[in-house]
Amino acid sequence: TGVGVIGGMAAAVFMWDKIFDLRSTYPFMHRCYVGMALLCVLLLPFSASSYYRSIAPIVFQLSFIYAISALVLVALLWYRNRELEFLFYLVAVLINVTGGVTQVSMALGWIANNALTENTHQWLSLAQAFMMSLGLLIRIGNTQTAQLRLENEVALATHRTEEQQRFAAILSHEFRTPLAAIDRSAQMVLFNNPDLADAAKQRMLTMRAHIYSLSNLVDVFLSSESIRHNQLHLRLEPCVVKDFILDETQLLSESMLARLKLDWDGVAAQTWVLDKAFLGMALRNLIINALRYSPEHSPVTLSASVVGGVLQIAVADCGSGLREAELAQLGQPYYRATTSSGKPGTGLGYYFSSQIVAAHGGTLVARNAPGAGLEVCMRFEALCN
Repeated sequence: TGVGVIGGMAAAVFMWDKIFDLRSTYPFMHRCYVGMALLCVLLLPFSASSYYRSIAPIVFQLSFIYAISALVLVALLWYRNRELEFLFYLVAVLINVTGGVTQVSMALGWIANNALTENTHQWLSLAQAFMMSLGLLIRIGNTQTAQLRLENEVALATHRTEEQQRFAAILSHEFRTPLAAIDRSAQMVLFNNPDLADAAKQRMLTMRAHIYSLSNLVDVFLSSESIRHNQLHLRLEPCVVKDFILDETQLLSESMLARLKLDWDGVAAQTWVLDKAFLGMALRNLIINALRYSPEHSPVTLSASVVGGVLQIAVADCGSGLREAELAQLGQPYYRATTSSGKPGTGLGYYFSSQIVAAHGGTLVARNAPGAGLEVCMRFEALCN
């Protein structure tokens, strides 16, 4: 009898702790239940000794505390979730409490021990097991339904990813081909007409600048999609940092270069292992954003330095900067700050740049520069001399 009472008590406490998932829902009660179960396990060897007479009252008190707490917990869980599963558990606990009260009442002589009552505990235990089985059956059904829903969502997400990749391939072809043709035509016009009027020449240069901006937008979109689907493959090679910056800035339009101030004395002839194509697009993104969000004709500073063995390439503008809340959200895909209102953009530029820098093992940090404006800094360690 002692082994059945104490062992059953320990098993029941462990069982309800798992069914209620007390570790997540009520951590304090989880610790109490585990302690109660372990105490029962420690008392179990004494059930076959003369000490059981002293231990039995303790076990009965623990069982009373456990029953009341289980009743309160399952009632709270049912009230919070309103799921049929917990309603069956509530009925099971009520049956268990009724059985315990009946057994104690019979032992104390409050209820007569007759043919009607002597097997009450066994029948109630059977009913409790039946109710718990129904609750667990509902849980299994809900789990299977959730798993099926998740599988459908994964399949749908995979299908959408494939559609996005196909769309990206079409976008790349359909946009790059005519843009390249237009750009070549503008170059031929400039080459074949050296005496072209300044106004017409400027329009051609402006056209090429817009073509470059649109091509860059396509690059940003396609590269961002590649990063998002973990399909970015870097082609790393050593290059001189100063030459890299000079090559990338020369791809900007003349009007952009006129506003760009370069400060690269701090890098001298330092070299760095990087993917020039991707990191170049990331750098140009930061420069174009800085020019876009600065007052017209105001300068943008591009600086490079080595501090403590860390390469830093920073772009600082003369704009109004960002609020702290906006700085915290900067880098989320498609996020645009309040300062971008009325300005062209997709909200992918900074996100794209941060992912490219991270793929190189670096970090991208944005902060409000002293005085005014926003400073965005790419930081890389493991500099190669």
